[in-house]
Amino acid sequence: MVRIAIAAVLAAWLAIGQLSVSLARGYDDKFKFGIHLDPQIGWFSVDNNRFENSGVSLGFCPGVDGEYIFARRYSLGTGISYELRGGSLQHLVGGYHLKTRYDGNLPIKEHSVVYTRTSLLTIPITLKMRAIEIGYTTFWAAAGFTGHITLSETAESPSNGIKTTKLNGMYQPFYVGYIMQLGVEYSLGGPSSLVGGIGVNGTFGKAYNPGLGLVSAYNLHLRIGFTF
Repeated sequence: MVRIAIAAVLAAWLAIGQLSVSLARGYDDKFKFGIHLDPQIGWFSVDNNRFENSGVSLGFCPGVDGEYIFARRYSLGTGISYELRGGSLQHLVGGYHLKTRYDGNLPIKEHSVVYTRTSLLTIPITLKMRAIEIGYTTFWAAAGFTGHITLSETAESPSNGIKTTKLNGMYQPFYVGYIMQLGVEYSLGGPSSLVGGIGVNGTFGKAYNPGLGLVSAYNLHLRIGFTF
């Protein structure tokens, strides 16, 4: 699944690049295409006192973007990304299990920590707003929704004697979230520009299922990209 996801992102990347070249002459004022590689940190949020978040997890999110500019400073954006994120959850009480693909349900001790990783296909739909260009610089803000498809999930827990193992349904197969970003574009001439920014992504409802309650996933990311 991971290889298929990477191939899909690369194929989309190449397709968008070719499409951008073919559209560049006549539609520079309507379409923008780009690529990004966003480093990020992720964590969990819990709604009960049987679990708690235990630190942050490093991740990254490479992908491709496209925008349709429907007004002078407004555009609709979408794209596709391969996202690697994670989260750490401390079990404050015993009696819960980790569902694994090959080893069945593994018991988790009280006050032990489970470190999880997941890879996703992420598809955003956003409204992007740009300020008036000052010199070569344009500030922008974007907000919208994200759809996440789980491709793989793993976990480890040294205090429970669990080495890295594949999970079975601990992460939701599909979930929806929101995204908010602020950033800046630096024009390189024509439609090309360097893109930088910061953003936050959170989920509506459950992303991870430890056995009880609502565990949502969040990340804080840096947008590093190029528009052409």
